[in-house]
Amino acid sequence: MSIDLKEYHAQLDELDPRVRGTLEASFHEAARVMSPQGLHNWLEGARGLSQLGRGNELVITYIQAMPAVVKQVGEDVLKDCIVSAMKLASMVSGEVIQLMFDTLPTAAQRLGDAELLRGYLGLVHQLSAKAPRGLRPMLGHLDELFAKLTLGGLRRWALWGAQAHLRDFPA
Repeated sequence: MSIDLKEYHAQLDELDPRVRGTLEASFHEAARVMSPQGLHNWLEGARGLSQLGRGNELVITYIQAMPAVVKQVGEDVLKDCIVSAMKLASMVSGEVIQLMFDTLPTAAQRLGDAELLRGYLGLVHQLSAKAPRGLRPMLGHLDELFAKLTLGGLRRWALWGAQAHLRDFPA
């Protein structure tokens, strides 16, 4: 079973021309690192994100970032990443979700394991519930944080910060 981008012609017509162009440009790279099922999941993820209505930049970032993530930790995380983004959609802005996808290749490279990446996605979701305004600065410095901390260290640091924020600024 192989996936041809032409099979998704009807769904691609629904996308913005910039998104469609990015998808066509990224398809060959994705096809090198993903199985046909992985490509299908990747394309369905792009379609799902476009239906969120959070902007084209979010979808473009997802399309560009996920092949690098798959190359590092495997394609099993594709669905986990989409589910995580859908959960975040009700708690944070599209820009924060875009930033999460933008930093996922860094996280995947530093963590190097699908289970650890799932743990990282869980941490992002947990922080979005406790201190959503803290996600943007953390994601903005993720490369530096992963250079100094393990996932467990990042979790302790972030949760401590969220707890301190709750004590300092009463709701």
